[in-house]
Amino acid sequence: MLFLGFGRLSGIETVLDLNSLWLTLSLPRKTPKCLVLCSIHTRQGMTQRVGEVQTSPAAGLFRFIFCPIVIKLVIDMEKIPDNNKMNLPATKKENVVENLHEHTINDPYRWLEDGGNDEVKQWIQNQNEYLNKSLRGPTFEKLSAELVKNFKVTNFSSPAMRNGIYFYSERKPDEDHHAVYYKKGLGGEPVKLVDPNGMNEGNTISVETWNPSKSGKYLVYGLGQGGDEMATLHIKDVESGVDLPETIDRCRHPQVRWLPDDSGFYYSRNPQPGTVPKNEEHLHGKIYFHKLGDDPNNDELIFGKDRPKDDMLNVSISLDGRYLAIHPTNTWTRNDIYVYDKETKITTPLVTGIDAKFGLGFLEDKAIIRTNYNANNERVLSVPLDKLFTPIDDWQELIPEREHLLESLPATKSKLIGIYSVDAYSKTVIFDHDGKEIGQIPMPKYSSIAGFSARPDEEEFFYGVDSFTFPKVEYRYDPNKNDYEPYRKTENPIDPENYVVKQEWYESKDGTKIPMFIFHRNDVSGVAPTILRGYGGFNNSMNPMFMRTWVPWIERGGVLAIPCIRGGGEFGKKWHEGGIKDKKQNSFDDFIVAAEYLIQKGYTDPRPSWY
Repeated sequence: MLFLGFGRLSGIETVLDLNSLWLTLSLPRKTPKCLVLCSIHTRQGMTQRVGEVQTSPAAGLFRFIFCPIVIKLVIDMEKIPDNNKMNLPATKKENVVENLHEHTINDPYRWLEDGGNDEVKQWIQNQNEYLNKSLRGPTFEKLSAELVKNFKVTNFSSPAMRNGIYFYSERKPDEDHHAVYYKKGLGGEPVKLVDPNGMNEGNTISVETWNPSKSGKYLVYGLGQGGDEMATLHIKDVESGVDLPETIDRCRHPQVRWLPDDSGFYYSRNPQPGTVPKNEEHLHGKIYFHKLGDDPNNDELIFGKDRPKDDMLNVSISLDGRYLAIHPTNTWTRNDIYVYDKETKITTPLVTGIDAKFGLGFLEDKAIIRTNYNANNERVLSVPLDKLFTPIDDWQELIPEREHLLESLPATKSKLIGIYSVDAYSKTVIFDHDGKEIGQIPMPKYSSIAGFSARPDEEEFFYGVDSFTFPKVEYRYDPNKNDYEPYRKTENPIDPENYVVKQEWYESKDGTKIPMFIFHRNDVSGVAPTILRGYGGFNNSMNPMFMRTWVPWIERGGVLAIPCIRGGGEFGKKWHEGGIKDKKQNSFDDFIVAAEYLIQKGYTDPRPSWY
């Protein structure tokens, strides 16, 4: 994650708190620097020099909280007097120099990577004390209350349809966690099935996953505690609300797929402590089958024996339950496919050793694969179900590669819904099962699909849409009317009519054109405080989305700019590969040139009047 700030944000010394995972901002009153850039997702021990600043991220930091950034920026915008002298806590530098691939790397802050060291713990405490001293005050309390109010809304998932029953999750404004509900028919009364709120002292139990059976009679749900990502699966009888006796523990990111007769389900599970080397308990994932009523300790192992310990497993199942497609991978850029035949109990490799991504799904009479194999923007292949094990190069091309990236392909009983990324926002095209385009789903400009719920044995489907100016609106496709209608809306703290979203393109250092979203109030013109936010990694796309954390910044006249830099996934495989490994510098160049573009076009200034 990359951030850049202008104005009194300039010259920030970034320090990463290993303990609380907060990004602490130390802002001196006067500084000769005009830009700050902080890289969050960086390999352990790597120091990257970017422009005029150097970032030295600590190891293992994969998430952080934005609120301290927003609060400090807004305090600066409002020019609240601060009587605290900006005496930054001292940070020791050590002479650590390495020569890697004929490049000299200075890493004076490597000592901070040892989170268990007493000196590092003391450094963290000093930084937190300084942060609280700098931020606490009337404006902090005001903005905290404002952010809390913005986040106190009801959040909900897209409904999952099963035999006329609608399952969904929902978190109410004063709840910490989502609960799982169902209702019989669209107009039925909601019934709460699983509520983790208050299950233990500290309220640290949450629902990690849930999946209803085809008939809607049963619900598998996984409970995790304290964010350990190791769920325990439970099986609930929906009508009675009573759990079946058996539970299945050690399920990290569990993949649950029911047989169509409700007799059992496939799932992924991790090993018990002591059966693998220490600290590998979260690895060694395997696929099992559980028959309802059986002892889970005797569940049949389906896939994973003698496989690499770092396999990440995704699965899909045919409508008749005969075939289970297993997609093992240990990278973000490729995977294999194996198919388990329930009748023969034989697992057959379908796609192996190809440097591309493949996703196998099933319709009633055919199998389909969405892939970037020989297609930068992805395409769709198909084969009759009775010829499933045809070599991949002999599959029929159902939907050829298009100009824009195909991000996902939900299926209904008669349709394939192609969700395309068009210049980093969503366009949704409808195909029939023969690959013929038959329509589009209307989408607001500069918006994104925010969840999709469809089944290949149902015509009805639900999908969410959001953008910079509005949070998720859930829509329902009514097959009887052949129409798309709003089903449910999330509370919006701003009036979209008072804001503008635009997309502008600039040329990076090597001439590549980069799109950038720019979001601000209608009445903002000329030089303004600006936040530049980018990513450029892990094939992750910076699509339009509603960000409640940034509402105070935007409401007070700030500008939020989001460039789609290389290394992300906005324009397919080549775009991602253009910002990784030996081409990683492109990500930083794209980001730096975005800052220069904003200054050149008069959106902001490195030496603004409010500094």
